[in-house]
Amino acid sequence: MKSRNVYSLATVLVAFSLASPLVFAAPQISQVTSQSLEQGGTLTIQGSGFVRESSDPHAVMFDMVDKAYINGETNTHHESFDELDPVLRIDEDPDTLWWKPSRGSTDALQAPSIVRDLDGRGIQNGALYHLKGYNSWLGWPSAYGGNDTPADNTKLYVAWYLKMSYDPRYYWTVSPLELEGQFIPNEKIIVNGFEGRYIGIGTEGHSEGMLHFEILGKGNTNDIRGEEIVGQSSGASTVFPTDSARGTGVGFENPGSNKYLRVWEDPQGKEGIRLSWTQMTVHDEWEAAPVTPGEWHLMEFMLDTDEGVVRAYTDRQLVAEVDVSDKENYPGKWSPTIALLGFNGKTQEFQDIQIDDIYMDSSFSRVVIGDKPKYSELDHYELQYPIKWKSGEIEVRLNFGAIDPKTQAYLYVVDESGKVNEEGFSLCDDCRVPPSKVQLDVN
Repeated sequence: MKSRNVYSLATVLVAFSLASPLVFAAPQISQVTSQSLEQGGTLTIQGSGFVRESSDPHAVMFDMVDKAYINGETNTHHESFDELDPVLRIDEDPDTLWWKPSRGSTDALQAPSIVRDLDGRGIQNGALYHLKGYNSWLGWPSAYGGNDTPADNTKLYVAWYLKMSYDPRYYWTVSPLELEGQFIPNEKIIVNGFEGRYIGIGTEGHSEGMLHFEILGKGNTNDIRGEEIVGQSSGASTVFPTDSARGTGVGFENPGSNKYLRVWEDPQGKEGIRLSWTQMTVHDEWEAAPVTPGEWHLMEFMLDTDEGVVRAYTDRQLVAEVDVSDKENYPGKWSPTIALLGFNGKTQEFQDIQIDDIYMDSSFSRVVIGDKPKYSELDHYELQYPIKWKSGEIEVRLNFGAIDPKTQAYLYVVDESGKVNEEGFSLCDDCRVPPSKVQLDVN
């Protein structure tokens, strides 16, 4: 990575550390004050060790679809959208939250749309982003300047909730070789002992006229090449081809490289940082994110260009830690941003994706509400939007998401280095265990 006054700063730090090591204690919460412990309410957290390196006291963006918090302000642009209204680019909608979402009107290539008639993530149901087909995404958030980002921010934290209809690791398309009978959509299939399901017949692109299958556990053709695929309800059958179609429509198309996230600096993708997270890789490391169809998953991506590392998490579990020190940032002009968030591939025509609660910051420090009294034992957490941040006091907008605030709400502060108060601060009456040395004041 290109340095920014690295030598002079490092010299000062090393000299100081010889006499007094720079060790910051984990955050500690002493008191929490709120006028109303409800979704969207304001919560003030007092304590110590709330280390945040960004000069901005608030996160860049928390896009909850109907409502968004952008650079400390509330944005309700999407509240006026009707069901299935598309998210448009800056040249069509000057108030858009996303400068360059995908465009398209076919079954396989669609612009992202706003939906409200689907089940949300739980307690706080609301609008969602709906993405369909093999190429549908959001990109270049207006909150970060669109394609004119701030210059020289060295950190990027992106988190979002994702639900997919099919596992993109195991989505295959095959030409109808020796086809007998007719498969039924979503019926169970078996090929050489491996289970899966039939999806449908492709209508366009590389997979037009080809049969689409999800074959669980098979990300390569070992054990299924040349084997018979049999529908367990219809009795229909076809043979898995032995050769790759390579866009010809004859043979098989593998699951491909499908991006969940693309991070760029240069709007043209030529200069500076250029990274991606696909269903099989994080940058150039082969590590797959475990995404179960039909379930919500929290995706988190952390880039530090000074440290030269990317860390990707699914449901708080580390998927990959990747050395990206070979990817030099571009000084004086841009900062890494979300160039694409959604799904970007070539053959998975029948993917149906929902996205909710997109959070972006130029800092790794954050406030979360979790479902367990110890951070190390959390199964789930919900990000809170910070609007003020000092070393001893933070103010956030409350977001309970899928957590029930009556029974399982515990507050945590994560500092810039990842340190956190291991013991959660209880926000719910039923989960508070007296006696307590801290106090919750509800005014």
